Amino acid sequence: MYECDVDRDDRLAVELTLMLSDIIDAARPDLNEPSSHDVGGDFCRDLVKYDAGAALATAANCCERHGIDPTAAMPKAIECDRALGYDHEVLETLERAQKKAHDKDARGSAE
Repeated sequence: MYECDVDRDDRLAVELTLMLSDIIDAARPDLNEPSSHDVGGDFCRDLVKYDAGAALATAANCCERHGIDPTAAMPKAIECDRALGYDHEVLETLERAQKKAHDKDARGSAE
């Protein structure tokens, strides 16, 4: 049976969200501008105070939507995935974001 350690799971979700927020800000600082009407790292940092799971999903979706490479956070994402009982949703989203970013880089290098 799967044992749930809510404090540990929340801590990992917060850590991963903050890592992703930093990655988002480095890649797309414009997303924090009020005129962007989009979700950036600042939004995810604020949301994590209230709902770590929602903030993590939001940060992962932001990476995928904008083709932001989350490679630096993947070891933490795998750790978080394992701690959550192999839920996979966030990890799969980040893997798609990583592929999208790498494909974009490869297309840019080929031009």
